[in-house]
Amino acid sequence: METFKGLGYPQVEDPINGAGIGPFVTPGSVDPVTHTRSHSGVAYLGQGIQARSNLRVVTGALVERLVLDQRSEGVVATAQKDVILAAGTTQTPQILELSGIGRSSVLQAHGITPIIDHAGVGENLQDHGIVPLGYEVADGFPSGDMARDPEVAAAAMAAYQKDGSGPLGMVPLISAFMPCVDLGQPALEEILQKIEVPIETPDTSITHTKQFEVLRGLIQDPEEPTAQYMLAPFQILGRAADDPKSIFSLSHPGIFISMVTVLSYPLSRGYVHLQSANSQDAPVIDHGMLRHPVGLELHARHSMWLEKIAEAEPMASLLKKGGERLHATEPLTDLEKAKEICKELVLCITSVGPVL
Repeated sequence: METFKGLGYPQVEDPINGAGIGPFVTPGSVDPVTHTRSHSGVAYLGQGIQARSNLRVVTGALVERLVLDQRSEGVVATAQKDVILAAGTTQTPQILELSGIGRSSVLQAHGITPIIDHAGVGENLQDHGIVPLGYEVADGFPSGDMARDPEVAAAAMAAYQKDGSGPLGMVPLISAFMPCVDLGQPALEEILQKIEVPIETPDTSITHTKQFEVLRGLIQDPEEPTAQYMLAPFQILGRAADDPKSIFSLSHPGIFISMVTVLSYPLSRGYVHLQSANSQDAPVIDHGMLRHPVGLELHARHSMWLEKIAEAEPMASLLKKGGERLHATEPLTDLEKAKEICKELVLCITSVGPVL
C-alpha cells in the first residue's frame, strides 16, 4: 500500500463502488470481527434453507443431457415450468451439445442428431489469465512459504482454532486496479489499430461484435484500469504446466512472495466443445489465453511496470537485494522479452491451472 502511494497512486476510493485507481485490501471470506472463515455453502445453503419444502438437493448425480420431449429412457428429472441450466462455463455447453443443441457440424461429428442448430454454443470463451512474478524476500522476513514446515503449519492451524488469530484468520491478499501507466500515445494508437471489431458472422454473434466496440473505448480511456495487480504472500509456480498441483506446492527452495498481473478486459477468445458423445468425457477447452496481440502486449507492459513495485520503497527493503526471481533472471525491461515471459507463465485464473 505504501509503495503504491510513494509512486503516486494512493488509495483514493473504494473499488467496490466500481471506480478507483490504486491499492486496496482484497475482500475475502473471512469475518473481520470473529476471524472465522466462510464459504458460499454456509452463506446460502444453511440449515434453514435446506429445510424448505420446495427445495431438493441431489448430489453425486451426473447430468447426461436435457430431454426436450416426453420420450426418454433411464432416470429423468422432469419440470413443469422452467429449467435453469447452470453447470458452469465448461459443463453448460457440454450438456447443451449432448442434448442436440449447438453447431450442427460439431454435433454430427460425434453422432449426435441436431435438434436446435445454434452456432454460438461453446464459442466466445473468455477468461482472465494471471501472470505471477516471484521475488525472494529479505532474510528474517516471513512469507507463506514457511508453511512447508509442518511445525509452522500446525502452529498456524492451532492459533486459528484457538481464537481466530494467526495467518489463517486474515485476508492475505492486497490488490490494485491500474491503467497501463507507461503506455504513451504512439503505442496506444498502434494498439487501437490492432483491435479490429469482428464482423458479425455465424461464428461471431452480435454480442461478440459489441464486446469489441466497448473494449476499444475502455482501452482508450487513460483513467480506466486495464489490469488488477495482486500481492500473494507465497510463491506461485507458473512454470508447473506438467503438474498443476505443483503451482501452489511451495516446492521451490527459499522464501518468496508473488506479485500477479490480471487483465481486466481480456481480448482473446476460445471455445468449449464436446470431446465425444460420452457424458463422462471432459469437454475440450481452448482458452485462447493471450492469443490476441493487444491482450498480450497489455499484459506484458503491466508486468514490466510491476517490476517497479519491487524496486521501490518500502517494498524494496522487504525483498532480498540481488535475490532470486522465479519469473526471470533479470527485471523485465524489454517488451518482447516480457511477452515471452507472459506466454510462458500465464495461468487460467478460474481453473487455477496451466493454459496449454
